[in-house]
Amino acid sequence: MTNVVAVEPELKEISAFLSAHGFKVVELSRENPAVDAIVYTGRKLEDIYNSSFGQGIDALEASVGSLAGALVVNAQGKSPQEVLKILTRRSYDNIL
Repeated sequence: MTNVVAVEPELKEISAFLSAHGFKVVELSRENPAVDAIVYTGRKLEDIYNSSFGQGIDALEASVGSLAGALVVNAQGKSPQEVLKILTRRSYDNIL
């Protein structure tokens, strides 16, 4: 199961919901420890990191440990319950 989740700051409702369900939630930032998953809005991760921190995807990977094995969840249009389901299953239902 995913234990540490970095969540984009704008997703406060999702952060609170995941915390209430036993996840350690950290704000997606340049000081993140290694994380099991990243939850973000519909923008590309590199765009989020560039606009927030002025750095590229390599710096994002350095800040969250390694992206290898981290589940990346686009929360756009998803309820907190749907994000929780994705994290606990470690997969989306329908990927086509």
